Amino acid sequence: MEGLSAEVSEKIRAAISAKLKELGAYVDDELPDYVMVLVANRKNQAQMKEDLQLFLHQHADVFTAWLGDILNKLKDVTKKPKPAFTIGNNIKETKISATKKKGEKGEKIKKKKKKPTDGTTKKEKS
Repeated sequence: MEGLSAEVSEKIRAAISAKLKELGAYVDDELPDYVMVLVANRKNQAQMKEDLQLFLHQHADVFTAWLGDILNKLKDVTKKPKPAFTIGNNIKETKISATKKKGEKGEKIKKKKKKPTDGTTKKEKS
């Protein structure tokens, strides 16, 4: 697992050891390390199952499914959220909306002449 702190890696390794003990698998110091190597080498669940079958026998399915869930949760937690907007995008949007107010393709909207409120036309007043 790239970029994980030593503390996180050690917690994952401890969880792997605990799960292996829970399943009744023979656990020595090398098996959790081997699992960590499989994880670091980005082996998928099927590849891990195949590689661990020799050590875990009938428990390989259960263990690899559990490990897959743990790794997916870790991946979800460590994803960096994308910013909703950036300053550059806001400036661009402001310019576009200002242009749209003027009319299509930057043309100015023609103002309508106001009619006099007394009902007479401009020519009649002159």
